[in-house]
Amino acid sequence: MTSFLYKNPVIYEKILSLIHRSNFSKRYKLIASLVGKNKKVLDLGCGSGVLAKYLDPSCEYVGIEANSSFANYCQKKGLNVVSGNLFEVEFPEVDVAVISDVLHHILPNHKELLSKAQSCTKALVICEPKHKEGKITDILCFNRFFFNLFGDNDGINSYESMKSWDFSRPSLQRLLSEYGKAKTFEVGESIVASVDEYLDLFGQPGKHEQNLKVFRKNGEHCSRCSTIIKKIRVGGRGAYFCPTCQKL
Repeated sequence: MTSFLYKNPVIYEKILSLIHRSNFSKRYKLIASLVGKNKKVLDLGCGSGVLAKYLDPSCEYVGIEANSSFANYCQKKGLNVVSGNLFEVEFPEVDVAVISDVLHHILPNHKELLSKAQSCTKALVICEPKHKEGKITDILCFNRFFFNLFGDNDGINSYESMKSWDFSRPSLQRLLSEYGKAKTFEVGESIVASVDEYLDLFGQPGKHEQNLKVFRKNGEHCSRCSTIIKKIRVGGRGAYFCPTCQKL
């Protein structure tokens, strides 16, 4: 069962704009400013593709959306959007991956998505509802009845899992700090964050890419034997290997 909110992308946009009011556009403007210019952007769980119109014209937009009717709507608008499960679809290599209003939908698998997104990009931008103890900030999860008929019921994730979202700005900052240098901002009842300068196990800026031999080197020559490195899909993710040095 899917709520009325996720039946029609136009209605979805209208309802969200009513809920967030002026903060609706402020959120996307902040996300776009964090993305910057001349970037290839991957919008994970892109919904109706609202972010695309806020990005700088110099950016290249790619979206992935699980709701097929929403994905079709985006495609009719001329957006490069594919329909698929975020945990199954292979992510393209991009400059920035945006995850907006998605993590609270996929608890307790949010860390899996963060790790997968981090593997395909140089930076993350995240937007999620903030939690205040004793106060309901996400009206779309007001109660089970409202959730099922008009609220955040996407037909995939349960009411119980979404209600367990309890990240305040400080706790989301701590979570994202596991993945790199995180900066957080508040826009109304939402938290917008950027993560870059990925960290190693010791909390220092990661320099592992300097030692990579095949990762993200599709079409280049293997440094050991000069064979052309290839890329294949394994478990929904891209995998790189040298056909000579790493026989399957």
